[in-house]
Amino acid sequence: MAAYAPTPYAHDLRLAPSETGDRSNAPSPESKRGNAKTVAERRRREGEGASKRVSASISTTSSPSSSSSSRSPDALDLAISYLKKRDGIDKVLKILRYTAKFLLAANQSRKVVAVSSSSYPSPAFAASSSSPSSFSTSFSSPTPPPPTTLALLRLEEEPLRRLKAFESAVGDARKAYRLGKFLQGLDAARRAAPGALRLQPAGVLAFLAAAGDGCYYFLDQFTFFVRAGVLHKSYAPRLARATAVCELVGYFGSASLHAAAIAACAQREAELVKMLRGARKLDLLTDCRGGDDEDDGDEGDEEEDDDEDETERRRRRQRNTTTNEATAASLVERELSALSAQRRARERGLAQDACDALLALSDLNETVASNPRVLALAGLTSALLGAKKVWG
Repeated sequence: MAAYAPTPYAHDLRLAPSETGDRSNAPSPESKRGNAKTVAERRRREGEGASKRVSASISTTSSPSSSSSSRSPDALDLAISYLKKRDGIDKVLKILRYTAKFLLAANQSRKVVAVSSSSYPSPAFAASSSSPSSFSTSFSSPTPPPPTTLALLRLEEEPLRRLKAFESAVGDARKAYRLGKFLQGLDAARRAAPGALRLQPAGVLAFLAAAGDGCYYFLDQFTFFVRAGVLHKSYAPRLARATAVCELVGYFGSASLHAAAIAACAQREAELVKMLRGARKLDLLTDCRGGDDEDDGDEGDEEEDDDEDETERRRRRQRNTTTNEATAASLVERELSALSAQRRARERGLAQDACDALLALSDLNETVASNPRVLALAGLTSALLGAKKVWG
């Protein structure tokens, strides 16, 4: 009697062995549990890796430091870094001070014109006069000149008083903020002393510029003490003359250095321009010769194979020569642009020294430069040029 073989259920069909096969191939329960554990472990690891990648991407996108480090600095960043510097704040205060000085000088000239015009009698007053002689005398007087100041610059008495107080306060703030700045000039003079001792022209000029600058800032501290009331006011005239002399010595050395650097940059620029023009002419000649060589090579291809190899080598040499010349031309143009920027910076420095020297001359001798509007414009120009230098 045949043994009864029960039919497997539908959910056990994937585990049942074939009829002709061996039942030893069927997976045991222990192997099935091991496979299940392996799959669960793999899924857990994949989930942990995905969560780490998501958290890393979220932290990268939400981190302000990473985003700020990747972006380029804007105007706000540049202004913050500018105002962190001592010279940056000094130039801002200088711009404010000489702007106020210019407004005061403009209104002072308007007052002078108004006072001079008030000395002339009006035609109505002359007409109402009963004396014919006074009538004729009043009309024979010259007509007062019209005021030359713009209407936008005209201020009343109270704003003028406040502007004068503001200008004085800003001047005191500049002097207070420059306490100890003479140490920079002392350090620059120490570094320029070896060249000055060897009587090198550049070393002597650099030493004069640094020494004059350092002496000016050193004496300017005592000027601040006089204005603050620590020292007696009788020292003010002598301190003003001494600081003006030190300023002029420093500006002489600095302006001479700027002029020498401008001349050297201009000479080097002329040499590079001549070199660049010669290289471009050589490129044109090389192109023309290359075309002739290509034609000769085509004719030689028809005659024999040796000419073809020679033409190929010649073309390769021409390509290498062209590449080297293009690289040299790009280097020359880069040096030209750098020299041009350096020359413009030196020209701005020379103009700034000229404006500051005019102010120093006015402190030393008021008859040399007595126009207050010209002096205010010179100071404002110097402040703007200095601000451009510190800004970079």
